[in-house]
Amino acid sequence: MKFVAKSTDLIKAVQSCSRVIVSASPSPILTNILIDCTSRKDSGLIRLFATDLEMYYEVFIQAQIEDGGEVMVSSKMFSSILDVFSSADTVTFSCNKENFNIELSGGKTESTLFGMPPDDFPQLPIFDSSTPYTFKLPLLKLQSIVKNTSYAISTDQVKPAYCGLYFKTIEKAVRAVATDGKRLTMAEYKFDNDSIKEHGEIIIISKVINELSKNTCEQPGDEVEISIYSNQAAFKTKNYSYYSRLIDGKFPDYNMVIPKEHKIKLSAGVAEMLRELRKMMPIASESSNTVKLNISGDKILYSARSPKSGSIKSESTVTAIEPGELEINFNAKYFIDVLSTIKSDECILEFNLVQSPVKIYPKEEIDGETHIHVLMPVRPGFNV
Repeated sequence: MKFVAKSTDLIKAVQSCSRVIVSASPSPILTNILIDCTSRKDSGLIRLFATDLEMYYEVFIQAQIEDGGEVMVSSKMFSSILDVFSSADTVTFSCNKENFNIELSGGKTESTLFGMPPDDFPQLPIFDSSTPYTFKLPLLKLQSIVKNTSYAISTDQVKPAYCGLYFKTIEKAVRAVATDGKRLTMAEYKFDNDSIKEHGEIIIISKVINELSKNTCEQPGDEVEISIYSNQAAFKTKNYSYYSRLIDGKFPDYNMVIPKEHKIKLSAGVAEMLRELRKMMPIASESSNTVKLNISGDKILYSARSPKSGSIKSESTVTAIEPGELEINFNAKYFIDVLSTIKSDECILEFNLVQSPVKIYPKEEIDGETHIHVLMPVRPGFNV
């Protein structure tokens, strides 16, 4: 087994495999990467494969393959060793098919690793026999949707349905929703064609969502093909693929959470509001990140207080579309998370009562995307 690959391509592929692997896995075999020089040899591609048994990941890179074969190698050690070859243009990988010893060479550096036979490494899951519902999305668009919603995915395993991204295809659009019970975010991307029809709804595990957002897009026009089965899903691009189970459970009715009415409507500069909230954090972080917003006409007075450290106040001006007065508390970090995803220069904030959530959305839609964020207030109980 032997191939020559660009060092940057090999390092990048191994790093992406390593993110899938759980370091404290109860099964030692799952801490390895499978390197396959046989399945795509005719296309000049080597395949690297990793799994934690919840998510399966394979990535293909171009290589000059002299001899096919498969070998299993420690992800941690392989990744560390490859770092010393980062200055070399190419890396030559050779593996003895009898004892699975691996020899690496590149530039003036050589290294030997102990590989393992690939026989016991898990294979891709067997998908059910149903015909999948398949459609394609621009990869950059999917990553944008994911980045704008994943912050609200819950980590509380008591409610499994909250621990993933709700994904729904509707006519000429896809919609993604995430919530942890304290905040909710919805992103929708509209298409100009009929490539997506009315279908159904799924809940995608958060790990797949996070990994999809991290992998870089090779070309601006790259697409991801999404295939949905009854309890599984596959996400395939030109160079890599993810396969995973779907979360079984009922996602909460997000339409019931999104406020339909408001008493106060403001337009605020996103950058300015972020700046004001970040001013509060040194003090607010000592008081459950609580910040008070005192709204009066076209002014917002931000304040935070800590029994241990003191207090802070700051005021900003907004545009009062529908003015009013209100004192309401929020988790400043959650508010910052919301504003950090908004691409528009200004956002709209709709308030109702002191116990009611605020609805936040960009003043202008950008690139065919619609975003709505809902943030629950913090129970009143501090004075500044």
